[in-house]
Amino acid sequence: HSLDKAERTGCAPVAPTEQLPLAPQIVSPTTQRSPDVLEKKYRQEDARKRTLVLAYFPRCATETSISTALESVLGVQGCVSRARIVRDNEGTSTCYGFFEFTDQSVANAALEACCRGQVVADDASDHRHDSKLR
Repeated sequence: HSLDKAERTGCAPVAPTEQLPLAPQIVSPTTQRSPDVLEKKYRQEDARKRTLVLAYFPRCATETSISTALESVLGVQGCVSRARIVRDNEGTSTCYGFFEFTDQSVANAALEACCRGQVVADDASDHRHDSKLR
């Protein structure tokens, strides 16, 4: 006896045109979002608004050197709160990274500075690279 999938699993496929009635959802204390989960979500959304993806900087650049270049152009010490350059499996820079700023107005100013080509970093052979948004 060979059983088809619906008989083996106890489920029957629903035809795409068939409409099923909506069942009310019962929200119990275990399925509600806790304040900690909501707070984490708000913090993540806020961080996204303050984060830029910068690209085309020298392969030898570090998170510190790009952050320093941004601080120099913006005139705001410590304006980069978190930085991460994306690296390949060997640890070599892929020449782009994520830079989170202390607030959204500083991130906007950094965006404008990058668009104007004001954020510049020198590579190991003293070639200048403009950091751009990706």
